[in-house]
Amino acid sequence: MDTKGISEIRRRSADVHILASQARHCLHTCWISILAGTLPVCETRSMFSNIRTLPAIGARIAATAKCHCLTLVSRHTKDFKDLGIALINP
Repeated sequence: MDTKGISEIRRRSADVHILASQARHCLHTCWISILAGTLPVCETRSMFSNIRTLPAIGARIAATAKCHCLTLVSRHTKDFKDLGIALINP
């Protein structure tokens, strides 16, 4: 039995899983950055700031959800209530 060959296959398989995981993370991060950086999102974020005080990241998340018709999933739905966003508390 060639254990060296088997261990090499296992190592390569692990490398592929690590790379795939890193690629998924990168794509997710880039996708969120692209969505959150558009002019309508910035304008909506500004509008939310006029309605009430929100932390910068919360306002950005809420504005992104509103502009792209996304459902915001958060345990802190009270922070986003009355902003006209679909909310789910898991």
